[in-house]
Amino acid sequence: MPAEAFTALVDRLLEIGDDPLDSTPVRAEEPNFRHTTFGDRGIVAFYLDRPRRTITVYDVLWAG
Repeated sequence: MPAEAFTALVDRLLEIGDDPLDSTPVRAEEPNFRHTTFGDRGIVAFYLDRPRRTITVYDVLWAG
């Protein structure tokens, strides 16, 4: 992953930390499994643990 992509990923994760619902559920029946885009060509998938107020990244895709 290029440095600018990594920076975009970190920036987006900081935004998600402030507002985790600024993302999309992967499946409607599991709303805590979510994904969002970052940079020009990235997708990050994560699990939102609301009681603990944490996110756990489980997949990152950079198409570049």
